[in-house]
Amino acid sequence: MTDNARDTFRSVHIALIALGIGVLFWFLETAIEYFFLHPGVHFYELLIPRTRHELWMRTLIVLLTVTMAYLIVALSRHLEIERALKRSELTFRSLFDQASDSIFLLTPSQGDLIIKDANKAALTTHGYTRDELIGKSITMLDDPDTIGQFPDRVKSLLSGAPLNAEARHVRKDGSTFPVEVSARSIEIEGRPFIIAFDRDITNRKIAEDALLYSRKALITVLDGIESVIYASDMKTYELLYMNRYTKALFGEAEGKLCWQVLQKGQSGPCDFCTNDKLLTREGQPAGIYHWQFQNTVNRKWYDIQDRAIQWVDGRLARLEIATDITVQKEVESELIERMKLAELTAAIGSSMTEGATLSTMLEGCTISLVTHLDAFFARIWIYDEENDSLVLRASSGRYTRLDGYHSRKKPGVSKIGMIAQEKSPIVTKNIIGDPQIIDQEWAKQEGVLSFAGHPLMVENRLIGVMALFSRNVLPELTLRALMSVARIISVGIDQKLAEEKVTAAKEEWERTFDIIPDLIAIIDTNYRIARANRALTEKLAMTRNDIIGKKCFTLLHGTEAPPDYCPHLKCVTGAEECVNEVYEEKLGGYYIMSASPIFDKSGNITGSVHVARDISARKIMESRLEEAAITDELTGLFNRRGFLTLAEQQCRLADRIGQKISLLYLDLDGFKNINDELGHEIGDQALTDMAAVLRKTFRASDIVSRIGGDEFAVLLTERTESGIEETVTGHLQKNLNDHNQHAGRPYELLVSAGIAHYNGDRKCSTYDLMREADARMYRHKKYHHLTRQVTPFLKGDLTPRRIYARFSTGEDCWAELDISGKARIKNISLGGACLKTFRPLAKGSTCSIRISPTEFEDITLTGVVIWSSVPAVEDRKEDLPFEAGLKFIELSDSIKSSLEKLIGYVKD
Repeated sequence: MTDNARDTFRSVHIALIALGIGVLFWFLETAIEYFFLHPGVHFYELLIPRTRHELWMRTLIVLLTVTMAYLIVALSRHLEIERALKRSELTFRSLFDQASDSIFLLTPSQGDLIIKDANKAALTTHGYTRDELIGKSITMLDDPDTIGQFPDRVKSLLSGAPLNAEARHVRKDGSTFPVEVSARSIEIEGRPFIIAFDRDITNRKIAEDALLYSRKALITVLDGIESVIYASDMKTYELLYMNRYTKALFGEAEGKLCWQVLQKGQSGPCDFCTNDKLLTREGQPAGIYHWQFQNTVNRKWYDIQDRAIQWVDGRLARLEIATDITVQKEVESELIERMKLAELTAAIGSSMTEGATLSTMLEGCTISLVTHLDAFFARIWIYDEENDSLVLRASSGRYTRLDGYHSRKKPGVSKIGMIAQEKSPIVTKNIIGDPQIIDQEWAKQEGVLSFAGHPLMVENRLIGVMALFSRNVLPELTLRALMSVARIISVGIDQKLAEEKVTAAKEEWERTFDIIPDLIAIIDTNYRIARANRALTEKLAMTRNDIIGKKCFTLLHGTEAPPDYCPHLKCVTGAEECVNEVYEEKLGGYYIMSASPIFDKSGNITGSVHVARDISARKIMESRLEEAAITDELTGLFNRRGFLTLAEQQCRLADRIGQKISLLYLDLDGFKNINDELGHEIGDQALTDMAAVLRKTFRASDIVSRIGGDEFAVLLTERTESGIEETVTGHLQKNLNDHNQHAGRPYELLVSAGIAHYNGDRKCSTYDLMREADARMYRHKKYHHLTRQVTPFLKGDLTPRRIYARFSTGEDCWAELDISGKARIKNISLGGACLKTFRPLAKGSTCSIRISPTEFEDITLTGVVIWSSVPAVEDRKEDLPFEAGLKFIELSDSIKSSLEKLIGYVKD
C-alpha cells in the first residue's frame, strides 16, 4: 500500500469514528427525552424530530459532536505522529552519532558542498566541534594535494552518480590521514542533500604497506637465493614468476612457456613434468614432490621440490625450487668411483698376497682390472732384461691367450714397447685414428674406445708393463688410480720375483721381507705392530721382540696418538691405499709413508702394510737439481750442468767408500755432414737416436748426458770389472750396429770415444776427467780419419752416398747459379757444397753452377739442392742470408780432376 492510500484510509477511518460518535449522541439525547421528559411517548416517535426547529437543533448538535470527535481523534493522531517522529529523530541521531565512520550531511551550493551536519565520529576524527563545521565548505577537510579532484566529484554526485574514492583529509591540528569516501545524493522534504561516509583507512593503508613490504621482502629473499625458483600455470604452462638466479640462467622469460625456456628439445610439455603428482584426485594441492633431474639446457644436476599453490588470481600454479647439486653428484660419482678403485686396490692387494705363483698373482690382477674397471681386456708383461724384451704373463677379458703376436714385445716398438722404453704412461681416449693402433678395423668392430698403459717400475727399474683396453672413456680418477695400482703391482711383481728367487734358494719369506731396504711394518687395527723388517729394527736400533706389540705411532712418530697425516689411520678408515711424503723427526729424514689395507676373507680390514722409504738423499738432490736446469731438452739426458753436478757428487762418494768410477767421452762422427746434407731436423733426430742407444747401453745407475752439440759423456758408477774399455765400447758398438741395421734411418751413427778412470789412488776433479777423456776421444777420432778416408754417414735415398770430407773455403770462392745468380761457397767436397745465396733455393731443384776460384779456371757442373735453410730475422740483413746444400751429379773425370785441385788448394 502506498503512502497516499494509507493516508486516505486513515482519514476515512477517523470520519467514520466521528460519525459513529454523532449517531451515538443522537440516540443518547432521544433516550434522555424518553425517560425524563416524555415517558408516555413511544421511543421511536421521539427518535424522529417533530418540528423543524428540533431537527436543526439535533442535526447541529450531531454535527458539532462529529466535528469535535473528529478534531479530538485527529489531534490525538497528530500527537502520536509527533511522538513517533520524535522517537525516530532520536533513534536516527543516536545511530548518526554512534556510527564509527565519519558521516556528513552536505547541501550543494554554487558548485560547493556545505556541511549541514556531522556525527560525533566525524568531529572526533577531524578534531572540530559541530559549530566549527556547520555551514563550512567540505573542502576545508581536503588535503591540498587531492582538492583538485573536488569539482569533478561534486559534478558527478549532483548528476546522481554515487561516489566511491580514496582521499586524504586534514585534521584541525594540520595532520593528514587517508580516508575512503562513499557519497550519494538524497532528497529530504523535496530538497537535495549529499550524505557522505568517510572511513579512516590509516590502519588498512599500514596493513597494505606492510603487505607490499612483505611482498618486496619475499621477492628480495627469493632473488637472493642461489637456487632456481619459478612458478608456472599448471594448465597453460605459462611462467608466472622467475627469481633473479633463474633469469640469469635462462633469461627474462616470464610469460613464456616453461618447457620451451627451461628445457630444450621439447615439442610440448615435458614427459617428466610433475604436474600430475602435485594434485589430489579432487584437484587440490597434494603437498611437496621431491625429485632430482639433470637439466637438458645446462646439463647441471638439480635437487627439486615441487608443490601446487594458489596464485594471486586464484589459478593453480606449480612452484618449483631447484638447487644445483652438480658438485654433489660429481662427488657422489667420484665416491662411487673411489669405492670401485678401493675394491680394485683390495683385489689387487689380495692377488698380490694370495697368489701362489707369479702367474696366478698376475692373472688375479688382470681379472681384477677387467672386473672392477669394466675393461675389454687387460694384460701384464714382465721385462726380460737378459733378452731385452717384454714377455706376456697374464691376459684376461676378451683375450686370454698368452702366445702369438703379443707374447713378446721389444722396447720402443708399438705402444707397449714405447711405454717400456720411455718408462712413462701412455693414455689414448680415442683409439680410432690413433696411428699406433695398426688394426683400426679391429678397434671399430670391437667398439674399443680407450687405452691406458703404465710401466711397472721399482726405483726407476723397469719391471714390466700393465695395459688395458676399454669400450668406455676412462675417468681421470681411474687413470690416476691406475698409477697407484701400477705401483702396487710393480712392488708385488718385484717382491714375487724376489720371493721366487728366495724360494729357489730355499729361503723363508721373512728373509725376503728383511732384504727390502724400506722400513716395513704390518700393523693391526689397534695400531700395534705385528711384524717388522730388519731395516726397521736397525733404524730404530731395537730387536723384533722390542718392537712387536708396540704402538706404531710411538715408535715411528714419537707421539702419544696417531698424527693427522698418519697413513695407517687414513688407510683403515678409508679402506684404500694412502701415501704421504713427510719429514719424520723420529727417523731423522724424509720418507714416503704408504699404507695398504689388509682384508680378511670376509672383506673386513684387519690392518695395513706400512712402508716407509727413505728419500732424504733424493730430497737433498732434488733440492739442488731444482736450482739448476739439468736436463737436455732435445734428448732428455742430463745436460752439461746436470752432469757436472751429479758427477762431482759421485766423485765425493767414491772418495768416501773407495769406489772406482770411469768417465766416457763420446763425439758423434759426421754430425755436421748429416746436418748439411739432410737438414737440422734430421740432425736432431740423429742426436735423439744416439741418446736412445746410450740409454740402452748403460745401466740406470750410470749418469748419461749430452755435454753440448754432438758430444756426450757417461759417468760409469760401481765399476768393479777389469777391461772396462773393451766391455763398454764393445757393448756400445754392438748397440750402434743394431741401430744402424734396424732403425731405417738415412744415416749411420758412428762415434769416437775416450775414457778416463777415477779411483782412490788417483784423485782428480770432474773437469780433469773430462779433459783426459776428451783428449783420448780426439786421438780416437784422428785414428778414424787416418784409417778410413771415407765415412758412410749417409745412406738411403741419397745414393751415391756423400763419402767425401768437407772443407771450408775462404772469402774469395764464388759461384754463379742459373736459378739464383751470385753465391758464395761456404764449404766444398768432391760430393757437394754448402752455398750462401741471396735468395732461398727450393729443395729438390736442379741447377747449373759455375765455380770461379781466384787462382783456377772456372768449373761448371750440375747439382741438386738437398736442403735449404731460412735465416733468423736478425741475420737477414746480410748480403747473402740464405744457405743451401748442393749435391753434385753427372761429374765427368775432367770436372772431378778440377774439383780435386780446388779442394787440395782449399785444404792446404
